[in-house]
Parts: sequence; structure tokens; C-alpha cells
Amino acid sequence: MDSDLTFIKWMAGIFAAIIAPVAVFYLTEARIRNATPVLPSVPAQSPTTTPSSDPITINKPTPSPEPTPEPDPVIHPEPIPAEPIPTPTPSSRTPIGTITGEPGSKNIRNGPGTMFDIVSTIEVGDQVSILGLDYDKGGYKWYRIRTSNGAEAWIAAQLLNAP
Repeated sequence: MDSDLTFIKWMAGIFAAIIAPVAVFYLTEARIRNATPVLPSVPAQSPTTTPSSDPITINKPTPSPEPTPEPDPVIHPEPIPAEPIPTPTPSSRTPIGTITGEPGSKNIRNGPGTMFDIVSTIEVGDQVSILGLDYDKGGYKWYRIRTSNGAEAWIAAQLLNAP
């Protein structure tokens, strides 16, 4: 029986030393986090004035109007053209390229990229004049070409054997 009592005292000591402070800490933290701040109330005091028989004159200077600031000049940037910048007219020594790839027709477009409309097709082995070079938004190279019938369009670089 003494050993049972000793054990109970030992458990009570453990509870008092470890578990109770931890529980109090967590319960206090929860109350602090969820608490609404309460401001101390201060009784309102009415202002007191002492009557005086002498009139008081206050001379205030008249404020002078402040100058209106000049507006900052507005700089209008140059608009960015929606269409690709045209390549200059080729010289008499225009390079010639040959359409390459798997047999069949290849699309030529009205701008450098697949987002531009297809204007025509061209066959593998056809020769074209190379007028210019540009890159699409994905960084892929496109050539501006002139076909044998005089049409100008764009073709993906991997479809053209250029000098």
C-alpha cells in the first residue's frame, strides 16, 4: 500500500512539474490570440474657462496664395509597329535558297511565325530569293523570301537551305 501511495505522489509531482505548466501555457496563448483588446476608459472632462473682462484680439497674417506648379512635360514613346518591319529592297546580288525537307508542299506565311496566316505553299526543291531574316516570339528563325512568281512571304528557316 505504501508503494501505491508513493507512486500516486510521484505521478502528482510529474503532473505538477511538467504537464500543468504546459497546459496553462497553451490555454493562455489561445486566450491571448483570441482576445479583443480593451482600452482603459478615461472619464471625459469638460473644458473649464475663466471668464475675463478684457477682450482678446488675435491678429492672424493673411496667407498668400501659393504659385501653381507647372505640369511636367509628357513624353510620348514611339508606337511599336504591329506588323514586322519591312526588309529593305534587295540588291542585284540577292542570295538564292532552296526549299528542303520531306517531299510535299511547305506553307509560306505573311509574317515570321506560325501565328501569321498562310498565304501560299511552295514545293521542296523550289528556289527562292532571300530578302530578309527575323525571329518569332519563340526565338525561331524565319526567312523573308520571294518566290519565282514574285510573291513575297516568310518561311521557317529549317525548311530553307540558305547560303
